[in-house]
This record gives sequence, structure tokens and C-alpha cells, in this order.
Amino acid sequence: MRIARLIYFLFLVFYPWQSAMADQYTDTALSLLSQCYDASEEINSNITHCFNEKLNKIPNPLNYKISVHATKTKKSDHGKITVFIINAKGAMLYCVGTAGEKLKINACAADIGKPLTPEQELSIEGFF
Repeated sequence: MRIARLIYFLFLVFYPWQSAMADQYTDTALSLLSQCYDASEEINSNITHCFNEKLNKIPNPLNYKISVHATKTKKSDHGKITVFIINAKGAMLYCVGTAGEKLKINACAADIGKPLTPEQELSIEGFF
């Protein structure tokens, strides 16, 4: 019974910290994405490349990677945009937004899945 209490206590202590860190990384990631979006003329792989370059210049201990998909390639067409951010530990952030002169993120959902195997990590690296 003591072990169960200890595990419960540790969960209560460390879970909020994990959530706070996830929010910090989410905010940072979306800020970097907005910077890259504003600097780009079109919505294409240059945004993903820019994001990953910026991410390499700051601490990224969770090794996040990004994928951006848009229904239109020109900002003036005001298409829908989908952002998928994932790391090898299973943390996933999925956001949908509207592309225009400025990127508008309408909603995000985060989830923690199973940690990825080395083979899955390689397939994700090829995807991005």
C-alpha cells in the first residue's frame, strides 16, 4: 500500500510540471512557426525547413519535429493549414488554423502516446 501511495504522490508532484513544460514548448513552437510563416511568401516546405532550423538554434531537449500541410499554397487564398508536432517520446501536438496574411491557429489538441521505436523515428524523419 505504501508503494501505491508513493507512486500517487510522485504522479501528483511531477504531472503538473510535465504539463507546464508542454505548454511552454507548445507556445515556443507556435511562435517559431508564426515567425517562419510571416517570413515566407508561400506556404510550402520552406516553412518546415525554417522552423526546424530555428528549433536547432534553441534548446530542444524533447527533440520536436514538425509537419505543415495547407490546402492552398498562396497566403492570399486563405486556405486551411494543419500543423503536426511530434517527438520520439510520444508527445503529439495537432493544430488547425487559417492561412492568410498572418497565420491564425484556431485550435490545438495535445496527446501523449507510446514512445516511438527507432524504426518509427526513422519513418517520421523521412516524413518531415
